[in-house]
Amino acid sequence: MLILAVDTTTPSGSVALLEGEALLGEAGIESPATHSARLLRTIDVLLGALGRDVKDVPANDIAVTTRIMTKPACARIVRAAFEFSRACVRKSVTLIEKPNVLRETGGL
Repeated sequence: MLILAVDTTTPSGSVALLEGEALLGEAGIESPATHSARLLRTIDVLLGALGRDVKDVPANDIAVTTRIMTKPACARIVRAAFEFSRACVRKSVTLIEKPNVLRETGGL
């Protein structure tokens, strides 16, 4: 069974094709254009390079990840961190990121 995976959670994004558990191929989306302007082309290029067509992938086996981060929501999180820091009489706030996790789950 073929699985087409599309990740648009980062500005770059990526597309991968799997057969069962095996990764057949992967392509990063590196372009200043928007995802909508480059995503379908990247899928076509990846599938073509693997001798496949989008018709080969069952519709219910396409995985897409997305993330929406708004400036107001991010500001609200940062503001809450500083308010918590003040309430607990802390002198600083530290942001720690783990890019390999944030790529899949969110980020700030």
